[in-house]
Amino acid sequence: MSLIILVSWGNFLKMTHLILRKKFFLFVFFLLIQSSGMAQSFIRKPYLQKLGPNSLTVKFRLKESGNATLFWGTDRKNLLNNKVSSASALDHEISIENLNPETFYYYQVKLDDNTMLSDTSWYFKTAPKTGSKSKFSFWSIGDMYPGPQQVAVYEGFKKFRKETYTNLFLTVGDNVYCNGTEECFQSNFFDVYQNGSVLQQSGFYPSTGNHDYDGFAREVDNPAMAYYKSFILPSQGELGGIPSQSEGYYSYDYANVHFVVLESYASGKDGKRLFEKDNIQLNWLKTDLAKNKQDWTIVYFHYPLYTKGSYDSDSNPDLIKLRETLAPIFDQFKVDMVLTGHSHTLERSKPTQKQYGLSSTFDPNLHQPQSSSAAFDNSPNSCPYFFDESKPHKSGVIYVTNGASGSTSRPNGFGKHPIMYFDKKDKVGSFFGEVDGNKFVGKFIDQDGLVMDQFTIFKSKNATCANCFNTQPKSGCGPSGKPNLLSNPLSSYCKGQSVDLQANGDETSSLKWYDTSGNITTGNNFKLANLAFGKTNIQVSQVVNEIESEKLTIPIFAHESHIIQRFQLPNDLFPFVSNTISLAVNDSIQQYTWTLPKDWEGSSKTNTITFKPSQNGGEIKVFGISPYGCISNEVVQKAQIATVLSLAEFSNSIRIFPNPIQGEQVTIEVPTEFIGSQGQWVNVQGQILSTHHIQNSVQQHVVPSHVSSLLFYQVNHKGEKVSVKVIR
Repeated sequence: MSLIILVSWGNFLKMTHLILRKKFFLFVFFLLIQSSGMAQSFIRKPYLQKLGPNSLTVKFRLKESGNATLFWGTDRKNLLNNKVSSASALDHEISIENLNPETFYYYQVKLDDNTMLSDTSWYFKTAPKTGSKSKFSFWSIGDMYPGPQQVAVYEGFKKFRKETYTNLFLTVGDNVYCNGTEECFQSNFFDVYQNGSVLQQSGFYPSTGNHDYDGFAREVDNPAMAYYKSFILPSQGELGGIPSQSEGYYSYDYANVHFVVLESYASGKDGKRLFEKDNIQLNWLKTDLAKNKQDWTIVYFHYPLYTKGSYDSDSNPDLIKLRETLAPIFDQFKVDMVLTGHSHTLERSKPTQKQYGLSSTFDPNLHQPQSSSAAFDNSPNSCPYFFDESKPHKSGVIYVTNGASGSTSRPNGFGKHPIMYFDKKDKVGSFFGEVDGNKFVGKFIDQDGLVMDQFTIFKSKNATCANCFNTQPKSGCGPSGKPNLLSNPLSSYCKGQSVDLQANGDETSSLKWYDTSGNITTGNNFKLANLAFGKTNIQVSQVVNEIESEKLTIPIFAHESHIIQRFQLPNDLFPFVSNTISLAVNDSIQQYTWTLPKDWEGSSKTNTITFKPSQNGGEIKVFGISPYGCISNEVVQKAQIATVLSLAEFSNSIRIFPNPIQGEQVTIEVPTEFIGSQGQWVNVQGQILSTHHIQNSVQQHVVPSHVSSLLFYQVNHKGEKVSVKVIR
């Protein structure tokens, strides 16, 4: 196909003459011409603008004016949705809405009913909902001077990512170096980066540099510039942030990150530059950052605040003014990272704060509260950076200079800026970032796809970082996870009991115990005394390097100790006479424990006990035990034994039945020699209740009423008294 297109005019005529002799070959020829036309119909293949959770704009440019239809859907083989571009034109932009967040969509473009782009590489993923902790990535480049090294940087990134999806594509300015014209953007930018997946799959959010204005008035939103003609950017706050009313500077939210893009070179609509007092852009920036509620804040623009590359931030007036203006604002609003270009080098600082002067005023003890490399690779001094809301004095801003993504001139030898941990002047490369909830990983990638520098940041509140260090539990940088509970508590306890707990953590950790009132106890052991009724949550965490782990919650439940009521004793207790007493039924009591006075007979594990007292009184005690082992109150009642008449002799010859008495009458049987004697009913105090003469050896008698449960039947025979004990 290519040979037919490139042949000379003379050869073309000869070939045409030959083909006319063969109709079949004529047919094939025109198919090839048509196919070639299709392949060349796009000057700028589709690229993605304003990619949000529910919407997207697709832009592209055609070789010739024509109609275009965008098809999209979640099933590549069945693209159910379509939208036609508004008019036949060279430049097309098609906005689609009602998309689902964090969802992959395939898309294709048809031109005049001919499908032009339809292979499996044409897809995108919508943004997560604002505030979502979902993992995502971005690629950032800057100062893309055309040439072999520009292409090599892009190819190196493709090697690094392989086929892994990258959500966002950012630039930090100087997108082109040929007077900022349409032709310049085509050859220097689109022809390079549409040769791969990043433009057709990733949301593209660029920023301007000074070379983008070459040949044009340095006025923001200059309508004559190819930059502003080529891109549609979220100037109305449609993707989060405060509306800027400008595509030169704007902000947007993606997942839990707030991105802010600034214009550091051109003058604003008020005629002022960013570092001048009371300018529109600066006032917008302060308002936007003040309203920001996202977990992370990343700001990117062209001119660096700190650099010793092809520019020196100690001597360049614009860089000095920008640093004095912006650095205090970034500190005030707790910006996490600033990406810049312009200086043709690769630089990365440690967390930096309050460094507003020349490099000679830098003091690491004052301006960089964390000193590690943050490589987090088990190498010495490689612990990650830790940004905690409760300790802003120990946080700072990571400053990245990413101005070597093309064939730019090399630095002039200004040395290394002291705030920079990483400084690479002899390499070209790009910057890659990955956000995963409260974790950020940044990497510089060289032209071979290798990592030149990497750092990790964790963010948290109140000095706690759940699972931050579980991937490297033995790094010693922070807690590997929750502490280990060594003493397993019971499933339940009883009100008033005590609980002893024991735990341990990492080798260098200290443990913090939290009770329900928020009181904190340190150490491996914890005692919880006098449990209250109900559920109690005790929490324990471990602290390593002032970083606290996620808390381990230990639930403890205390059951109520139930109350039992006093029991009722019989009016009289007589020696050796059986008695029964009962407690009110309590379903919460599983077992009772009774204690009787010494020498008493009887035992029970229920609410009822039958016993026989001895001649000695004492205390009757009882308590209950619930199914959970909780002991009730103890009921104690003092028992007194009634005094029993001291009878001379108890006779075995007198029989009374039934005994114990079951009714009002009993049958009394006496020896015949007792006939004619006197029989008496006597109570325990010796009082005679009734008297009668014995007329028969067997006779029935009515038992005296209103007497205690013990009485005696007594016979006076020949001056002697014999008796028998009768139980009522």
